[in-house]
Amino acid sequence: MELNKRVGEYAAAIVRDAALLLADASNMNIEQQQFAGELKRHSARFVSFFNEHLTDFAELTHESIVLIHDMSNPLGLIEGYCELLLTRESDNLYQSQRQQLQQIKTAHDFILNTFIIWVNSEHEKGNQST
Repeated sequence: MELNKRVGEYAAAIVRDAALLLADASNMNIEQQQFAGELKRHSARFVSFFNEHLTDFAELTHESIVLIHDMSNPLGLIEGYCELLLTRESDNLYQSQRQQLQQIKTAHDFILNTFIIWVNSEHEKGNQST
């Protein structure tokens, strides 16, 4: 349950940092603003989906593994938008914006690694019982 809480906290941090990035949109060009807006939208979608299904992660089942797979789409988009901004637009970003994007990537990596651990532990349990 503690890990579920930490994933939720990291997911909320992604949305917060994406919102901070957008708050500084006056210093971004139109394309950067669009990427930042998409990043925030997909981050909020991920958090909503995670919170909606949080109880499903208390005990991993086949259904929760399917949910984890479904959440990988917005999670992958979050990483993709960060990468686009950091690689293609890095010269046009302020240091604070690059830091926010790095924080989002760190939170993303934590969540993704947690999901991998959950899924692998469930597969190991399944293999031990057969």
